[in-house]
Amino acid sequence: MKSILLEYVIKNKKNFIVITIIFCIGISIGIFLINNSNENQKLELNTYIGELVKNIKESDSINKMDILFLSIKQNVSFILIIWFLGCTIIGRCIYLYCNFI
Repeated sequence: MKSILLEYVIKNKKNFIVITIIFCIGISIGIFLINNSNENQKLELNTYIGELVKNIKESDSINKMDILFLSIKQNVSFILIIWFLGCTIIGRCIYLYCNFI
């Protein structure tokens, strides 16, 4: 099992490097935005994260289907935009650009 996983990582190291770089850029941008936000925004973010952690600790079981449906409901507009762009010329250009990279 370990050799299969190692072989997979070596075979796809370019993808792992790109994903790692994108992850690090996202972390950096998040840190930059938090450091440059005002006190009210920092307090609101702190409260939101605190409530989230508290709810996760207090819940005995997590219903994965409810979370899935809630996530889909909240992101339906984003999903429709991505689907629409995928059906248009603009979306196909973005798709081809991503494939050539």
